[in-house]
Amino acid sequence: MALVSALLLVNAACRPAPAAAIPWRPSYPLAFEEAREQGRPLLLYFQAGWCGICRDVEVRALTNPEVAAAAAAAVPVKIDIDQEPRIAERFGVDAIPAWIIVPPDGAAPARLGGRVEARDLLEFIRQAAGASDPVP
Repeated sequence: MALVSALLLVNAACRPAPAAAIPWRPSYPLAFEEAREQGRPLLLYFQAGWCGICRDVEVRALTNPEVAAAAAAAVPVKIDIDQEPRIAERFGVDAIPAWIIVPPDGAAPARLGGRVEARDLLEFIRQAAGASDPVP
């Protein structure tokens, strides 16, 4: 069983991620400024190119149309921890994948990490970003 799980992780890591349904912003500073100007929460997704679990979550959860719609309530930015280690450190990210939603009112950020299903991510985004329509 462990061998099957390991092979699935390797397979997921080797597959290219599908086109994301979420319009990720290209940089943290630009996303931060956009969120501040629009009074919207900032949705940070911490990942890395070598992370098999990240690729799996991208295939299974981030391409879900409901997740993408909920993410539209925030300003989403994808952060590669290898390319942006200071941002990961700033937010205390020590494991990936990780999601952090920074509310526009300066309240404490909400956090979610690890392998998640679309439903879990959808609920997290809706609750933390203040979107309506609870998950059925």
